Amino acid sequence: MIGLSLSFCIKDIMHGNVAEGDVTKIITSTAARTEADWDRLIAGYRQTYWRAFEGDAVVALIQRLRAQGKIEQPRLHDPEYFHSINDGCWVAEFV
Repeated sequence: MIGLSLSFCIKDIMHGNVAEGDVTKIITSTAARTEADWDRLIAGYRQTYWRAFEGDAVVALIQRLRAQGKIEQPRLHDPEYFHSINDGCWVAEFV
C-alpha cells in the first residue's frame, strides 16, 4: 500500500485498519527538514489527528517508517507539490 497522507495513514495503521508491514511508503505533504521539525510536527498531530493514541506508540511507528525510508516528503524539493486525498489516502500497489 502507498499512503498519501501522514496524518490519516498513521491513524489507519494505529487503528489496525492497515498493517504496518503492508506499507510500501507514505508520500506526505509535510516538509520536516530537521529532527526539531519532526518533533514539532508530531507534537501538533498528536494534539489533533492522533490524540486518541496514548504513550509513544505513534512516535515509535514514525521512527520505524522513517528509518526504513518509507516516508517521502516531495515538498522538501518542490514546495508547490500537492496531491489530493479526495478518493482516499491509500493506493493499492499492484505487482
